[in-house]
Amino acid sequence: MLQDTLKILHTYKVFRPDIDGGIPFAIATLSRPAETVANTILVARRFGLSRSYVSDGVPVEAVASLGTFFSTPLAPSFPLQLLRRARSVDILVHHAPFPLVDVVSGLLPKDLGLIVFWHADIVGYTWLKRLVIPAINRTLQRANRIVVSDRSVLENSPILKPFAEKCAVVPDGGDVNF
Repeated sequence: MLQDTLKILHTYKVFRPDIDGGIPFAIATLSRPAETVANTILVARRFGLSRSYVSDGVPVEAVASLGTFFSTPLAPSFPLQLLRRARSVDILVHHAPFPLVDVVSGLLPKDLGLIVFWHADIVGYTWLKRLVIPAINRTLQRANRIVVSDRSVLENSPILKPFAEKCAVVPDGGDVNF
């Protein structure tokens, strides 16, 4: 029997080649091409015009950005692109923190699966966190599953504690088939 292709969209602030490191590496690892899964990536640029390209066999759309403010790209077209792209996939994987995803999470299609990879709390921007915490809470409420890399992430995050029953611990570099 022929299996349907599962369509997954990964979202984050920025991606290779604009920035490399932990979260872009995790996204690249999770989105490796597979026979029955079609992964795509939607990000913003740190600064510059939009561009579409392929990274390690995975299509990437990087929307235009005017620069960054409090570690977040100023990418006014990102929310609209996310809503447009969300209509054509089965699962959205939101790599948090990225408040532009949280701001529109309430508008995502109801039948869209939502997985939040919680990489870190927002740290050091107290007033910004207060501003976006309602949107983050809405995203976590909407999520089907929240993935953390270690139990201590859940235990030390006041934001995640109310959603502990949705959290799954998947160590970095571990098996993601949970």
